[in-house]
Amino acid sequence: VNLLDEAEKRGISVDFAHLEKLLGAPVVGMSARSCSGLTQMLERLEDLLQAPAPAHFQPDYGEILEPQLKILTDLLAGSTDLPPRWAALRLLEGDASVRQWIPAQRLLPCFPEHFVEIQQQLASQGLSEERVQDAVIAALVRQAESIAAQTVSTVTPETDARDRRIDSVLTSRKFGIPVMLLLLLGILWLTMAGANYPSAILSKWLFSVATAASE
Repeated sequence: VNLLDEAEKRGISVDFAHLEKLLGAPVVGMSARSCSGLTQMLERLEDLLQAPAPAHFQPDYGEILEPQLKILTDLLAGSTDLPPRWAALRLLEGDASVRQWIPAQRLLPCFPEHFVEIQQQLASQGLSEERVQDAVIAALVRQAESIAAQTVSTVTPETDARDRRIDSVLTSRKFGIPVMLLLLLGILWLTMAGANYPSAILSKWLFSVATAASE
């Protein structure tokens, strides 16, 4: 978990022990800019190399996608060196590159038929390959929000209140477009005319330096 220095400024704290428990994977807090926590991270990585511990966290992709994903995962078990569930999900998303990594001769004879059937069942429920991608992202975001709600707390909720107030003005429908147009006009003026003033000052200074040097 990086940027802990910024989190501290905003009064944000993270329960690393609980986060580690939820994810089933080692969690280390650090600040990369100051190298804080780097030693601890390397130590945890060394521990993993000595005794790998598989993560128990497994995203749930919903009542429509999850059953079909399980069927396809079982069909792929032993057919590829890729993690079966991960490969199954990529196939349902239409990732052609994953198919190249799955040896056809290792697939069950019934795999193509079952795969097409699964795709048809998902499509009948409104989940085309593109929609599967959307459903996967939405499910991951929901679960990330749930995990964050359990492990991240804000000691001072008003720490970034000023930034939020500024954002609410600059991104609002009433002020957002006028502000954007003013910025674009400013950039246009700077490009066509505004840059001439500092250029003239710089040129005058350089010529004065050159004249003084020649004398």
